[in-house]
Amino acid sequence: MTERVIEILPRAVTPRYQGPLIGEHEKLLVACGNEAVPALVSVIRGEHLPEGNVVAARLLAEINIETPEVVEALVELMGRESRDMSARSWAACALARLGRSDLILTRASELPADIVVSGVSDLFRSFRDHGAHRALGYGPLERALEEHPHLEAGFREYLGSTHCRITAESARSRRRS
Repeated sequence: MTERVIEILPRAVTPRYQGPLIGEHEKLLVACGNEAVPALVSVIRGEHLPEGNVVAARLLAEINIETPEVVEALVELMGRESRDMSARSWAACALARLGRSDLILTRASELPADIVVSGVSDLFRSFRDHGAHRALGYGPLERALEEHPHLEAGFREYLGSTHCRITAESARSRRRS
């Protein structure tokens, strides 16, 4: 980890810091990009800092760099029953934003429905507007509804508010898919 990431990481993922930069540490860490990824993975795995995996998962989604280590750590957190539902849901959301909804859907029968719904739905919610994101596509949602029709009510409820911005580029990419 670089000195800059080491300095910013605790203040970003466990925001108890009070001062002029309150709330800015997350942005600073995201701006570190690839340099911050290993540190955030270590938080997800519980190797560095005893808490903060919810924020670390969200920041990995915002940085949006898929590596085997990132995917492995997020899948493990998503499936870890001993973790709170919020952390597990954010791990699913991060996987979806990394284009890996397939890893949520292949585990859908062993995951709580709320985690599957929140993860796949994240692609269409306002959190997608933060950080880097990939082209908007409906394939994962279509697959989820085809393979797990019992989740339809959950998707309808979850997608009922706070939608992402749909830009001209998003619309163009949807036409190509």
